[in-house]
Amino acid sequence: FKQKTAYEIYQCDWSSDVCSSALTLSGFRLIQKKPGVLLIWAGFGFLVFLAFVLVILITVGGALLSALEQAGAVGQSPGTLLTAAGGIVGMLAIGLPVALIVSAMYQAAAYRVILDPTADRYGYLRLGMDELRVALSTVVLVILIGVAVFIPAALFGVLGAALRGSPTLEFLFQGGGFLAVLVWMGFLIVRFSLAPVMTFAEKRIIVFESWGLTGPVFWRVAATYLLIFLLTLAVWLTLGFVGNALLFLGVGPELSTIIQGRAPDLSHLGVGPVLAALISVLLQLGIRVVMVAVTNVPAASIYNQLKPQDAETF
Repeated sequence: FKQKTAYEIYQCDWSSDVCSSALTLSGFRLIQKKPGVLLIWAGFGFLVFLAFVLVILITVGGALLSALEQAGAVGQSPGTLLTAAGGIVGMLAIGLPVALIVSAMYQAAAYRVILDPTADRYGYLRLGMDELRVALSTVVLVILIGVAVFIPAALFGVLGAALRGSPTLEFLFQGGGFLAVLVWMGFLIVRFSLAPVMTFAEKRIIVFESWGLTGPVFWRVAATYLLIFLLTLAVWLTLGFVGNALLFLGVGPELSTIIQGRAPDLSHLGVGPVLAALISVLLQLGIRVVMVAVTNVPAASIYNQLKPQDAETF
């Protein structure tokens, strides 16, 4: 691509609907123009998935399977349930930090595609201070938005409880409160949405500066994110249905056995079911990397429109 400043190539007219649609599709254009990057991201995700499964099997897998076997043989005693719960807690203790770091690596890679296009080794994937700052910024945002949404939601809940003598008023109040909290959450997400990409670009943890940057163009940014949400929902529903169908065809009975609290019998599995399950996992990873591109590339593009610098344009 001819490297030029994105601002020079396409100066977004924030008073035009074309702006939102163009920025929305920037993630899809990345998929079209740089499919190799998406393949690297998917391959990396697959390796992380395999490593995670291996670590779980080595650390807590034995205790968890033993608890399931005991539950199937003698019923779910308190000790058995406690052992199973310990295995689940162990999985979460390993999985949540890994998911946060991997997600930050994907986010930073998507930002790097736009804001630092020459750093294309390893599919723009890195693990360093940029990723750590993005992860910390994301954690701060989740906590901040969570608290800001929980307070009015709890208030509506308390006030709604006082109206239980009148079912109609209670329903209208609770419904209106739910919509108000939903709108408030969407407003906060839009206003703080550029914090991670600003953290990446300016190499310091940024939260509240995003509020000022998105303020003058709030409605256009909100329209962009709404279009992104609708497109990603369509992709997720379509590919997710296919992936889940393949997973069910491959190892559906075994999953049902695990859900019922019993150890699965894997001795009869042939090549076909295992292959179907593997394809399902790869498809789910494909959905994940598509989501990364579709949701994070537009954020980097928006940031670059508002604070122009040398960047790639899609």
